[in-house]
Amino acid sequence: MGTFSHLGYDSDAAAVNLHIVDLYVDVKARKQGAGKALMSKVASIAREVGAREMIWSVYHANKIATKFYENLGAQRISDVFFMKLRADAL
Repeated sequence: MGTFSHLGYDSDAAAVNLHIVDLYVDVKARKQGAGKALMSKVASIAREVGAREMIWSVYHANKIATKFYENLGAQRISDVFFMKLRADAL
């Protein structure tokens, strides 16, 4: 179980945010409050550093994670999308 995050800045909103890069709970530990505890800890850190919100990505096919986050009160962001570029492309 674990999470990795870093601070970011939303220049459109002029606000600090906390990016959750990865959150994983082992299958055996799910449905026992571990995921909510991890998210609560990250939220606590976000508040401590003055972040207004937390943001992360979820693959469309990951219905279990989507339901988990929505049950916490998370909202989908539909006005942005991710892009990628191979490091050796430039």
